[in-house]
Amino acid sequence: MVKPWIRRVFLIHLCMQVLIVLSGGIVRLTGSGLGCTTAPQCVPGSIIPVADQHQGLATVIEFSNRILSVLVGFVALLAVIAAWKSGSRRLLQLSGIPIIFTLVQGILGGITVNTGLHPGTVMAHFLFSAILVAAASVLYIRSIQPDQPRQLTVRKEVWWLGIGMSVALAAVLIAGTVTTGTGPHAGDAENPPRFNLDLQFVTHIHAEIGIAFAMLVVAMLIALRLSKASQLARELSWWLLAAVALQATIGYLQVFSGLPILLVAMHMLAASLLVVVMAFLMCELRRAPDTASAPAETGASDQAPVAAQAPDGTTSADNENDGAVLTAGNKTDGAAQPAGSEDAATSGRTSANT
Repeated sequence: MVKPWIRRVFLIHLCMQVLIVLSGGIVRLTGSGLGCTTAPQCVPGSIIPVADQHQGLATVIEFSNRILSVLVGFVALLAVIAAWKSGSRRLLQLSGIPIIFTLVQGILGGITVNTGLHPGTVMAHFLFSAILVAAASVLYIRSIQPDQPRQLTVRKEVWWLGIGMSVALAAVLIAGTVTTGTGPHAGDAENPPRFNLDLQFVTHIHAEIGIAFAMLVVAMLIALRLSKASQLARELSWWLLAAVALQATIGYLQVFSGLPILLVAMHMLAASLLVVVMAFLMCELRRAPDTASAPAETGASDQAPVAAQAPDGTTSADNENDGAVLTAGNKTDGAAQPAGSEDAATSGRTSANT
């Protein structure tokens, strides 16, 4: 079993990956994306902000996000060390994905700044964050499960339904980033570059893909209810449905209220939670079986054996009692035989004398 402190490191790592998504969203929503005008330096010649920068609060927000990104990288490195300390090769392999993608994310963030916050790079920046959240979720949930070869816990049809849900969720996220790249929140308050698309059209596409994903979630909930799925899988499907309902509610509210910053930030956070629950559910559908209860059942059967029942309704205990009675009877007969033999001998001698 993985030690509790290792699981705590993985959980902190997951929380940090979700937090950096929210932090990056705040940078974009407040128009602070160019608070530091270059990367990896904040301004030419200095890695930290300087006193004569004119960006003001935008510099504070952007530089704070950069510091948080460094902390995320540090925690990702701690996750690799924790996985190595666990002695599990699977966890060590899983921990390598976040650290690699965190480095890639840092490079991509610099490219995003140096290209003037082009919506294509901003879009890729968020999608890489979603991959990091999913990888951190898998790392954490696998540390709770047994470190054994994985197998399906449901029918193959249910597993492929989960694959379809994952693809649909990825499509929802991609459509959402395209919608964001077309909308007003570009990350730069002065000269925001945008996708040359119709905002209403891409919003409808995003919503329709989201509805399709919600229908797949309902189908999964029913399938798990009708199949021999674990209790945790059923609970996670309900949590996923609740997250979809929350995300849809926030999405429609932000559209009808003119895309206020607070609701858009909540929408991004809810998207991260969707990725987390989806990753948990897929890991539960294909996992190593629990074997902890097997030794206990075997020990109990050894200590209290069940008496076998014969076809006539008697048990092995009754047969043992009958055997004991028969043995006692044989001993009694054996003890009576010498007396009978002496009587027969006396009768024989009497007949001979006669």
